[in-house]
Amino acid sequence: MGVRSAVAGLSTAAVPARIGLHTRWRIATAALVVLSVPLLFAGSPWQLYAVVFVVGIALAPHMITILGRTERVLPATRLAASMAFLMSGTVAGQAPALAVSGRLAATSGPPAAFAVAVGAALLCAALSWTVGSRPAPGRTAAGERGARRQAGR
Repeated sequence: MGVRSAVAGLSTAAVPARIGLHTRWRIATAALVVLSVPLLFAGSPWQLYAVVFVVGIALAPHMITILGRTERVLPATRLAASMAFLMSGTVAGQAPALAVSGRLAATSGPPAAFAVAVGAALLCAALSWTVGSRPAPGRTAAGERGARRQAGR
């Protein structure tokens, strides 16, 4: 999953700038939902491998977009602490999800465990459609580099 995610992440640089981060976030989370639902129906290890192979494509673009949105909506003075909090929150969120998934896998089988991943993807998608898109005070939606470029600096 890591190689496909890395390739997809690198390819996000090719997305035209006119497609804003909020739109990219919505697309990435929708892709996570669509690509993770087949986890619930994988009946063999080979089918599971194929699904995980494909779902990896949506992971890096999602994370890159989240980090980019964070950079755009926060004042520069709070950026380092906010990025550290965001990445720590990612790990902290994975821990209980893994514990619940493991318990569900042991008691109810793999589809129940994969439902946690699908639920997390649905939660991310819902969040992407409910959270507004606004730049931090003193920043433009294009970010500081875009603002400097537009100002001719």
